[in-house]
Amino acid sequence: MEESAPAVQPPEIEKRPLTIREELSRPSQKWSAKITTIIIALIVLQIPIFMISGLNDERMTQSENAAASIARSWAGEQNIQQIALDNSAPDRLELTASFAPEIRYLGIYQSVIYTSESQISADFSATGKNILLQFSDLHGLVDLKASVNGKPATYTVSNENGSHCAVIKVPENTTAPVKLQCTLKLRGSKEFAVTPCARQNNITLKGNWGSPNFSSSEILPDSREIKPDSFTANWQINNLYDQDHLQNNCAKVNFHIAAGTYQQVERTITYATFFLVVFFLTLICGELISKTAIHTLQYIIAAGAPVLFYLMLLSVGEKTNFACGYLISATVIVLMVSGYARLFFGKNLPAILLGTVFAVSYVVNYLLLQMEDFALLSGTIILAVFLGAMMVLTGKLNQKTTDI
Repeated sequence: MEESAPAVQPPEIEKRPLTIREELSRPSQKWSAKITTIIIALIVLQIPIFMISGLNDERMTQSENAAASIARSWAGEQNIQQIALDNSAPDRLELTASFAPEIRYLGIYQSVIYTSESQISADFSATGKNILLQFSDLHGLVDLKASVNGKPATYTVSNENGSHCAVIKVPENTTAPVKLQCTLKLRGSKEFAVTPCARQNNITLKGNWGSPNFSSSEILPDSREIKPDSFTANWQINNLYDQDHLQNNCAKVNFHIAAGTYQQVERTITYATFFLVVFFLTLICGELISKTAIHTLQYIIAAGAPVLFYLMLLSVGEKTNFACGYLISATVIVLMVSGYARLFFGKNLPAILLGTVFAVSYVVNYLLLQMEDFALLSGTIILAVFLGAMMVLTGKLNQKTTDI
């Protein structure tokens, strides 16, 4: 009996080293592609954010133009620039100005106007014929009553060479020293200033406005008191100051509208990229915890909601105010994101958790906007806490790799 021939052995296949792509698992490949897409989306989404920021700047410019139009109809910024007796500066000046500011509207835009009443007392060591009272906008002169050494004095107005002046006639037979007592009623807008023109100046500005700004002048008040609906500020300036310095700087108050909508929107947009990152990371955590795959397209569509928030905040905020616009916009966006998450998670709990995290992020953002002095420190602490939480959630991710 013939022996059967040995079976032919297949040739050994030469083993080759695996490529990097082959070394990656299928889930890792999916996550690499997904994270790459998210990074690209973050970059691309900077375009609409930049466009919204530009739109906010444009609306702010229109608001400033509206304020200028209101000022032309009422009166512009007022500055009592000079009080002189025949070109002689007073030895002492005491001025107390009281203000009644109010907000006027042009369409949706607003501006602050005021009516001021100044009590002026000036002492001159010499005598002369005319006392010159110069201020910025003659259009805002409402009334002027003056007396010199206790005698009533008449006045004329002058607008020669762009110099807006009231020329007070010194009564005849007035001898030195000369004392001027004057009540000056002016209309103005946005800002009021007094140039300290005497050797000794005592200037007091007060009014029913809760957010005055004194930082636009190098001469800050010696004392001030600011309440929610009023303020009082006092300057004591003497001849130790350099005269050139005095001519270029004033005792000044600005009646700005605290935390205007456009300024607040601009500050909010500075956090846009950070909150987009938080949004994407929250979605990733939701996907890992729920073990439900989210399509890359769903990531991108969902990211449109936090971008839309800034446009909604601008459009609603300028019709109401920043706080109201923020509340309405954040509520709408949180509901949109939560509803969309319910669709692709197919479960209520992950959607509720996602909406809660997103709502908390908006609350934190609003609180940061209110803490101007501590915003950087607070934001850094919050970022550290968030990063720590992400580390806890993803620390054992490699031990629970899921094919999603």
